[in-house]
Amino acid sequence: MSGSSSLSVELPEPTKSVSDWRCFKAHKLPNGLTLLLVHDENATSSSAAVSIPVGAGCDPSDRPGLAHFCEHMVFLGSSKYPGENSYKRALSQHGGRSNASTSMERTVFKFDVVAPHLDEVLDIFSSFFISPSFSQSGTNREVMAVDSEDSKNRTADNRRRLQVLKAQCVPTSAYAKFSTGNRSTIVGPDSPTAVSDARAALLYFHHKHYKASNMTAVVVGPQSLSELYSIAYPKFASIPSHPSSLSDPVPAAIREAIDCVPVPAISPASDATPAFRPAFQTPFPNLLTTNPLRTLRKLYLMFPLPPQRHKKDKSPTRLLSSLLGHEGVGSAFAVLQDEGLITGLCAGTRFEDSEQSMFQIDLSLTPEGEADYVNVVQLVLDHISLLLSHSSPELSAATFTSPLAQYWSEIATLNRIHFSQSSPSTPYAFAPSMAQRLNVYDTEECLRVGSMLNEDLTTFPCSDVHEALSYMNVDNMIVERLSQSAWECAKKDPATVVKKEKWYGVDYALTPIASLLEKWRMSTSPLASSLSLPKPNCYIPRSLELHPSLPKEAHKPRIDHPIRPPVLADDDPTFGRLFYRLDDRYALPKASLTVLLRNAHCHNTFDPVSKEWKYDMDKEALSSMFTSIVYHSLAQETYDAEQAGLGWSFSTSSSGLTLKVHGYSDRLSTFASKLLALVIDPYHMVEDKLVDILKERKIRSLKSFHKERPDTHCNYYINSFLDPSRGDIDARVDAASRVTASHLREYLRAMLKPSNMFVECLYTGNIGAKDARDWFKECKAIVRQGEPASTAEPAQPFFAPGTSVRELEAGTNYEIHMQSKNSEEENGAVVMHFQSPNASYVGPSSSSSSSSSSSNLRTTASLRLLSHMLREPLFNKLRTQQTLGYIVSSGMGVDYATASPTGGGRDGIYKCSKVDSINVTVVSKKVSPIDVASAVDSFLFTFREGLLSMPQSEIDNHADALSKKMWEPHKKLTMEASDNFAKVKRFAPEVYWNKGKKGEGVGELLGKIPWAVTDTIADEIRKCTRGDLIDCFDSVIGGADRKRVTSFVYGNSFPLPSGANSPTVTRRRSDNIAVLQNFKQVRSQGEKLNVFDKTRPRSFATAAAATASANKSNNSWARNAYAAKVAGGATSKVAVLGIGIGVITVVGVAGYILAGGGGKKKK
Repeated sequence: MSGSSSLSVELPEPTKSVSDWRCFKAHKLPNGLTLLLVHDENATSSSAAVSIPVGAGCDPSDRPGLAHFCEHMVFLGSSKYPGENSYKRALSQHGGRSNASTSMERTVFKFDVVAPHLDEVLDIFSSFFISPSFSQSGTNREVMAVDSEDSKNRTADNRRRLQVLKAQCVPTSAYAKFSTGNRSTIVGPDSPTAVSDARAALLYFHHKHYKASNMTAVVVGPQSLSELYSIAYPKFASIPSHPSSLSDPVPAAIREAIDCVPVPAISPASDATPAFRPAFQTPFPNLLTTNPLRTLRKLYLMFPLPPQRHKKDKSPTRLLSSLLGHEGVGSAFAVLQDEGLITGLCAGTRFEDSEQSMFQIDLSLTPEGEADYVNVVQLVLDHISLLLSHSSPELSAATFTSPLAQYWSEIATLNRIHFSQSSPSTPYAFAPSMAQRLNVYDTEECLRVGSMLNEDLTTFPCSDVHEALSYMNVDNMIVERLSQSAWECAKKDPATVVKKEKWYGVDYALTPIASLLEKWRMSTSPLASSLSLPKPNCYIPRSLELHPSLPKEAHKPRIDHPIRPPVLADDDPTFGRLFYRLDDRYALPKASLTVLLRNAHCHNTFDPVSKEWKYDMDKEALSSMFTSIVYHSLAQETYDAEQAGLGWSFSTSSSGLTLKVHGYSDRLSTFASKLLALVIDPYHMVEDKLVDILKERKIRSLKSFHKERPDTHCNYYINSFLDPSRGDIDARVDAASRVTASHLREYLRAMLKPSNMFVECLYTGNIGAKDARDWFKECKAIVRQGEPASTAEPAQPFFAPGTSVRELEAGTNYEIHMQSKNSEEENGAVVMHFQSPNASYVGPSSSSSSSSSSSNLRTTASLRLLSHMLREPLFNKLRTQQTLGYIVSSGMGVDYATASPTGGGRDGIYKCSKVDSINVTVVSKKVSPIDVASAVDSFLFTFREGLLSMPQSEIDNHADALSKKMWEPHKKLTMEASDNFAKVKRFAPEVYWNKGKKGEGVGELLGKIPWAVTDTIADEIRKCTRGDLIDCFDSVIGGADRKRVTSFVYGNSFPLPSGANSPTVTRRRSDNIAVLQNFKQVRSQGEKLNVFDKTRPRSFATAAAATASANKSNNSWARNAYAAKVAGGATSKVAVLGIGIGVITVVGVAGYILAGGGGKKKK
């Protein structure tokens, strides 16, 4: 690279695959920073990431969470860009996003932005590592964000379990540290110097660790390598290579606390101090039992191992993860599953660093497996013993003929194929991944490590495998049980010691198991004879050649090539339609096949009175059981295929049954036929015992929903209100409880009749048209099960209602108020849902509705742009400045509704409407949900004020960035296929039902499926003006006719008020708010609403006119809002504005509604 030699040292380029179109250049900058530049000609955005090999393991013992807090604070401005939202604002204006994370070993920062603005954003980003602001006020506020994040984590079972595991470590180990932190750990007890001391610790931590010689950076974009270098070099080269003197004094005690913590080494150290050492933990091992919040039933076996990461592709854990996690015949999974003891097993490294590795085997137990967990452990240990018996501590001639060596060769082959035949990931995913890998591996190997490119039979690491297996014994094993029943059992054991974890306060039990250990050492399971090593994988692709009909120019990836829509390759009115496309973009020997068996009986029952299909909860429960049985029963049979790159999924919905298969095209058709045959004839899989096992698991899963986060509950209540037919969780539990094997067989026999199904199929990828049509013929034979075509003709159009989203009435303002059902939940949440008055634009269709009109296109584009522009200022105001909570977000929501015209017009064909919305979500324990809603309303008012004065150039920047993100081409065949099939599923019935009725040919009808609707909307977004955005805002969010439903969930910090202070009383002081306070009310009120129907459009222009009329009669919405804001400012704690319906209401702390504006009473 011209001129680079005098500025930096070029490093070896990464080894890349033949399918990787990117170009790489690596540099060591003069300040010691390693910089990898990546030219991706097919990217529309640019990304950058910085990784620092310093994480929570470097926290001083007296200030847990400091590394995590430093990660948060870095984003809040620098000396060059002092504005706390300069970074977020620039990203928002230019279609960007960002994030950061802190693990035990490293801290990673990343961003993504529309490519032309890389220089600007990278300058802001790099300044964080040169001279961050770390202001006193920012310190005081951002520590509350960390505190909120900690509060969010406390009800997550995986976080609780992690803290219990850390409590078993050697206390002085780095892994034992509390990584998240909170206000009390970072700031400490309140004192005059508490916050200033925390800031001093922050300054010194950054000063010590955030230096260029510690950093690796990756920049990816469509710019040339020389342009990327000219952009990145001056910015990253300015990062100090060594700590400079601090301008602010740091107390000696704070310096010493940070200095005494060693930085983890990259390679194993001779003086390594593993976190789990039997010699320092007595008694060891013992039984660890944790009581989960959710209704889990898990068993974990963990084995501390010496460090393995430095062994790279020769790490024995690669082999052992595959063997012990194998699901094929003869594996521990297969044997235990056949006995009805487990429903799942996975194995692999739980964590690894320079001091240790932890190998974990995770088992999901049935009730029988829970009761017989001792024998489950025994069988797993027997499986390990089997592997150990085939291993050898020394290399010999027999080594290369051993089953383990043969299997090593096989997984190496599969890894090499995957490396060479995979499309590159997105810049935003690739940059942070490589930045982290460069902390550990050199530039030449950073891409290839893990792909086993140089491994084969002759490189089998026999001694390392033997050593690792030797560590997997009962004397070096942590046994953990995670379930309510295990917890109750442990507490009853007089030898059990119950303890409380330090940071989260999680109760756990330690039980001595000397007698069990002796049993496991000396015994063998009676099931051990069923164990065996895997047979050779018969699904490894035989050919990786591209299809001969592909033009020569398509033998290289060309992601920028336009995506042609699929063609209709077969159209049989008695059976179905085949859509087909030969891939000419990815140049990979892969294909994707999706088969939808349209079947109204799947989730619905026909109502002879209304002559419509109605949702049936019992049928959904039966179809859910069918899905579970398919996955459970085919796990062993399909494991090898999945390992060989053939992925599959099966699901049911109101539209029918969907089978998806993707991967290497060589064996895909054969595999798909096998799966389809099993789905069509599943009766041998429906066994009484299996149904009982899966039913119990389903009921546990449903009951665990109440332990989810409060914002999840908010969305659940809104969804139940807008689609009340689906019922509540308790009703679903009851429906699941009614499922029996005999009932399921009866349901399947009725549903799977060939006359009940119409097939929609999309076959795309490295497959010829004739091969696709041949497979469709085979599909026809499988589905018809031998019935002749004359009796298989469908009796109805097979497009039953899916989600039946209701249309809110103009001017409605519903509020749902619920107490969280999770007794451990401190946080409350608010979700505001603003429904668009119109169906979303979906492109040309067969109907004459205005959803295809130009005015509807403009409103859809305006709504998307408005949603995009809301995100950053909302986050800055409520999260950064007011620190209401860790989760503050807004975004575009998309729902679907299917409805038939009155009287079953057009022969009863169901029509699909796409329904847009804007959603605002806040989770907080700092203030009550009522006050959160007040703050959101106040923000929305100020946002509208800002729109009025926003320069058109700034709006154009947002529009340009959003449109470019939407134009970004698909880079994976599976993404392209999924996008196209979603359109087939939603719109093909409506389009093709008119076939021959208007004289339109097949080609004309194919063009009416909205293949390119995203591009059309993106084009329209660039034309949006301030006036369009104001009209959109007033129609959807702030005007007299807006449609809003707000869901409030109350946590323990601010419980749901009762009596005279209940929302039913206080909120109804305004006649514009309908308060719903139990699920029955939510459902019954929702049932009164009409299903959203695109044949009943209402344009934004009309809505805006209605708003203007209402504003005129009310002395204008904006002026009344402003007056209310001023009037309420003195009494409101958080913010002061509540936007009513044609009225403005002032918001206060206690009751939210303090005064009403001069709106007309709604009749």
